[in-house]
Amino acid sequence: MNRMNYVLKFLLVGLLLLLPFAYVTHLMVEASKKQSSFNQKESYGVEYVAAALDLLGTVEDARVVSSAIVAGDSSLAADLARDDEQIRSLVPRIDALDGRHLEHFATDDGQHPCSYRWQQIRQLIVERRPHRGLSPAIASRPMARSRPSCAPGS
Repeated sequence: MNRMNYVLKFLLVGLLLLLPFAYVTHLMVEASKKQSSFNQKESYGVEYVAAALDLLGTVEDARVVSSAIVAGDSSLAADLARDDEQIRSLVPRIDALDGRHLEHFATDDGQHPCSYRWQQIRQLIVERRPHRGLSPAIASRPMARSRPSCAPGS
């Protein structure tokens, strides 16, 4: 090192200090790319969950109205028809999201899951008849079940 002139010494020291900085910068850029990709997939999931939440709320309303109709309150038939139409408009939205984000979610099992499964559920809730694809245990299950208590000591 004593034989090198000052210009070469400063270049060598500068290069030795910049190599770790360049490596750390490279690692930071790669981590940022991974995080950006994850955030994009997360936004797809938020879009899907929002649509599913709308559908779930409407199905829950239809289930309550359907139970009331079976119990004898026929004045709610218009509400059930409204819920049915709203669900029919929401199901294609979820199918479209399934199709658009299929590679990210891996939710498709060979058929349009939401529309296919809604047909099964619809026969139970709206039409009040068992679907031949459901097991007898599920098809004969009562619509309103009490939930077990989660309180300590119960």
